[in-house]
Amino acid sequence: HVRAFIETAFQKGRGDEDADVIEAEVRSGRSLLWVVWDGAGLLAAATTRIIEAPRRKYCMITSCGGRELPRWLAFIADLESYARGEGCSALRIEGREGWVKMFPAYHQPYVVLEKAL
Repeated sequence: HVRAFIETAFQKGRGDEDADVIEAEVRSGRSLLWVVWDGAGLLAAATTRIIEAPRRKYCMITSCGGRELPRWLAFIADLESYARGEGCSALRIEGREGWVKMFPAYHQPYVVLEKAL
């Protein structure tokens, strides 16, 4: 039901992963699948993974896609709350450059966007 949304995250050839890798991560429990439902149908889907790096713990959005973006963009706040509750110091987005303008509270430390929690 959500595969088409997840696949849109990889249409421009970003990164080393693809929808098959993301599916395997979700099925194994290493990643979480999030959906935005408006009561009539799916609007979006995203996946996250908690990363425990040597210096800190953060949550990374590993894929995100949907339709009618203005209706579900605020859903990112739910992911921020989840990450905060898991003890993460930041929420990180890896994706196309177009996400930069959608998330002005995030900065681009490398080729990713990140928001301190």
